[in-house]
Amino acid sequence: LLMAALALDSQCEHAHKILGSVYGSDGLWRTPKLAALEGRATKVKKLIAAARSLDVEVLPSEPTDPVLHDLYGKASSVRHGGLLVQSYLPQERVEAILRDALRAMALSHALGG
Repeated sequence: LLMAALALDSQCEHAHKILGSVYGSDGLWRTPKLAALEGRATKVKKLIAAARSLDVEVLPSEPTDPVLHDLYGKASSVRHGGLLVQSYLPQERVEAILRDALRAMALSHALGG
């Protein structure tokens, strides 16, 4: 009967309250489950923004793998703590990749992964 009332008037407050619907700040009714998911989505968006703004220190390092230089004629190396990444890519690109990977790890940790 309540669903029929909502079919006739989707903004019937009494029917929504009995069904346990949640009224959002945007003026729309949601199921409690959907409201919880939207709250989680907001939290995830904030965590993504925080991860993107992390200032990750990545230091240039001297490449130690002669194979990269022998194969590609060039080599680059960057370090963060005990983590060393060596590549044939330009130094700036390797730094950006490592920064992004470390930010992704921080985000994963914050999400509980």
